[in-house]
Formats: sequence, C-alpha cells, structure tokens
Amino acid sequence: MIHRNREWKREKIADSRSRQRVGEVLLARRFRQRVPEVLLALLLLFVVGEFVCANLFHYTRYMDADIAGEVLFAKMTAKNGLIPPSTWAYSTERRTLYPCRLGAVLYALTGNLNLSMGIACSLSFCFLLLLMGLLYQKAGFSRIELLCALLFTLTLTCNIQGFQTMIALYAGYYLSQMGGLFLTLLLLTGLSGKRREVGEKRRSFGNEVRMVGLILLAVLLGRQGMRAFLMVYLPIAGTTFFLWLVKKRERGALQLVTALLLALLNDLTVKMTASNPLSTTRNLRHGPEKLFRVVIPQIGEMMQLPEGRWLWILPCVLGMIGLFFAGADCCRKQEEGDLLAAQVVLCLWASLMGMVFSASFTTMESSSRYFIALPFAIGASCAYLLLRSRKNRESRCVRTLSLVMVLLALTTGSRAAWINLDQLLLRDDTDHSWLAKAGRVLEEKGYDHAYSTFYLAGPVSVLTNGRVQVAQLDQFRDMKAMKWLSDASWYPPLTKSEEKTAFLVTEANRKDIELFLQKHPDLLLGVTELDGVRIYECKRNVTRWGE
Repeated sequence: MIHRNREWKREKIADSRSRQRVGEVLLARRFRQRVPEVLLALLLLFVVGEFVCANLFHYTRYMDADIAGEVLFAKMTAKNGLIPPSTWAYSTERRTLYPCRLGAVLYALTGNLNLSMGIACSLSFCFLLLLMGLLYQKAGFSRIELLCALLFTLTLTCNIQGFQTMIALYAGYYLSQMGGLFLTLLLLTGLSGKRREVGEKRRSFGNEVRMVGLILLAVLLGRQGMRAFLMVYLPIAGTTFFLWLVKKRERGALQLVTALLLALLNDLTVKMTASNPLSTTRNLRHGPEKLFRVVIPQIGEMMQLPEGRWLWILPCVLGMIGLFFAGADCCRKQEEGDLLAAQVVLCLWASLMGMVFSASFTTMESSSRYFIALPFAIGASCAYLLLRSRKNRESRCVRTLSLVMVLLALTTGSRAAWINLDQLLLRDDTDHSWLAKAGRVLEEKGYDHAYSTFYLAGPVSVLTNGRVQVAQLDQFRDMKAMKWLSDASWYPPLTKSEEKTAFLVTEANRKDIELFLQKHPDLLLGVTELDGVRIYECKRNVTRWGE
C-alpha cells in the first residue's frame, strides 16, 4: 500500500513537472510571437506620429500653391457658414469629401487656420488607416500580416511631395478616393444574397443600411470628379465580375450587380454635377509610347526609392508574387476569408492599372501622384503571401516568410522613419524663408489684402496663417484674376477698389508690372526691396475678376 502511494506521488510530481515544461514552452512561443507584433506596432505608431506631428506643428514645411488652395477653401467655407461659397473657382475637383471640409468646421471653432487644417488632415489620415485595418482584419489577416501591410504602405516610398502629401500630409488629396475604395469594399462584401426567413429582419435591415451607404458614397465621390470612377468603382466592378465569373455564386451575383450599378451611378453623377469634368479623347495610336516614355517613369517617381534600394525592391518583388498567387487562388479556393483577401489585393492592383491605362491611352495629363495605389497594392500583396502560407500550413515557409517580412518591415520602416524625421521635422526652417518674411512685412505695413502670381499668393497667405489674403493674378500687365483655387470676393467689385493695396513681384514679373505702372503713373506709393521679391504699394486696387 505504501509502495503504491509512493508510485502515485512520483507520477503526480512527474505529471506536474511535465505540465510546467509544456506551459513554459507555450509561454516562450507566445512571447516570441508577441515581440515582432510589439516592435511592428511601435514602429507604425512612430511613423504615424511623425505625420501627425508634421501636420500639427510643421504644417507649412512643404507649402505650395495647391496645398494653399485647400487651406484657403477651408477659410472661405468657414466664413460662409460652412457652405462652400458660390464665388469660389474650383480646380479639377469639387471639394466634397476632402479634409478641407473638416478643416472649415475646425477653423470656425478654433480660429487658427493652419492648426485646423493640420488636425483635419491627421484625423482623415487616421480614419483611412482604421478603414484599412477593419477591411484587412475582415479579410483574415493576422496581426503581424496587418502591421506589415500598413508599414509597407506608409514606408515603401519617401516621396514627401507625392505619396505622403496625397495621403498623410497637409492636403490629403487622395484620402477620399482611397478611403472610398476601402469603405466600399467593406460595405459591398457585407452584402448577403441568401434568402431570408420571416423572422430575420435584423440581417435584412443591415443589407439596407449598407446599400444606402454605398449609394450615398458613390454620389458624393461622383460630385468631386472622375478620379473615383477610375480608382474605386471601375476596379471594384471589374474585380467583382472576375470573381463571379470563376465562382458563380448567389452572393457573388448580388455583389456584381451592386458594383455595376454603383459604377454607373458614380459616372452619371460625374457627368451631371462635377465642377470640372476631365475632357479627354482616346490616344490608342500613341498609347504604348506614352506608357513606356511617360507613365512607367512616373510610377518610378512615385516610389522614389532612397539609398539602400534593395531593401525597398525586395518587398516590391514579394508583392508581385503575392498578386500572382491572389489571382491564381481566386480560381480554385472556396474559403470566404481567403477569397476576400484575394479580392482586396486584386482591387488595389486594378485601381493602379485603371489610372495607368487611363493616363496612357487617353490624352489625359499624367503625373506620378495618379499612381498612388501602388504602395497600398504592394503592402496588401505582401500580407496576402503570409496569409496564404499560414492557411496552407506550410510551417517552414511560414517561419521563413514571417521572418523576412518582419525584418523588411522593420528595416524599411526604420529607414523611412529617420528620413521623415529629418525632412519633415528637423529641417523645418520655413519661418526664415523669404516668403514668410514677405508676409510679415505685409502685416507690419497693415495690409490684409495683397496680390501676386499663383505660385506665391497662396503660400504667403498660409504662412501668415490667413491674416493676409494674397490673391493670385494671371499676369501683372492687365491685373486680371486667375480663376483657379481663388474667390471672387478677393477682387473688385466685391472688395473695395478705393483702398490701397500691395503687389508681391519677383524678378521674373518685374517688367510686366512696371509696364502697367507706366500707364498709371499716379498709382505707385512706394517699393520695398526684400530677398527674392519686391513689394509694390499702390493707392487703389486695380485688379479685376471679370473677363
């Protein structure tokens, strides 16, 4: 009996020690898994924090005329009771879902123009990241895969005046298009074509809410212009058609019909309400030449790879491999999560190709910023490659790929974070620029209105935080307003023509204004010489808005 008790105690102790060892192994494994997640998350927060800090405290670091136009639109909208003024002259798009609309609301509350726009861009950027995270999580990406996708998207290019200004900084021109793409996919993939029982009202109501959201979003994006059709609705419709063609499921048919109707609705809205729809014609004959000579080099400009190019090129190669497998898997896999992940990848690449073919085979002007979807597509493709290996339980491949992806994300992210820190924050010397000095001189002389060329007017206005409104002129010979990101209220007859005014003139435009002053010898009060610019003070406002 005693012997049996001793044996039982030994077995119990051994079993306890065995469980302890298993627990320690599991704990160590969990710790090893958490370390990369924590490192990636901290680096992502640092990169996002840099963009937010640049918006809030260094908003004028890379100020130009186009960014200034967004800021001044927010100012005029706030002054008009948060309604865009009818006197505003738009550029290529109506500002319906732009950060400047939120900036107008914040400016009405804070009274600080640059801070309001910085907050608006930061909030819009973070909302885009939230939509990406929700969609990627719904698609089945793990935390590591999600973090790698986000880091690659934000750090594969250090093109500050390209990708970063379009998405994260100062103006966020393409935030509504990319956000619209992710939000449309979230709502569209939530639709269900299954037959409902009488008691299942909650699901049916969910479908109705999604449809209302999809329709409203299509109309609002259509009011802005043509870009959403090329970047959002045409790619989604094409990808959905491809998936329906290879799967032919009831749910896929509902999504296909919805996607096609949304594309049609968006296109009709563009043609009926867009402020400045693009007028282009076909360019089939010279399309291939434009593709190779213009478009492909501009795609390279979008990436603008810094030193240590192999670090950036490797994720691009892995992204292309991920695209290949996503397309191949759509033809054979049946799992819903895998299908959605592949659909996201294909939609992002289709968004890129929509702009590539439009820029190549039409007379539309091409620019590197049009290919903004490229970093998003590469990031999602890299994450899909990890997802695919994990789902297929290719343990060795998973470990190798995970290690490579994590190291690449950490390396490229750290390199890009340092570049951004240096370029966006540490080297900000805007307050000592000649444009800032010109704005301060105008303030000291008591001017709240002045005039200059397009490339000077807006930036000087923003550098004074909106205290001096410098409006743009086509040229100084006839003092005619430039109706592009400008407002009629800045010019006579809506502003007083009797009050004195000032003109900021560079050396390139000096001859034009002197020819004008020769015709009006009694107009000039004095000239102030500054570095890079002259300030001509005149007795009255001789500018004009009309023809």
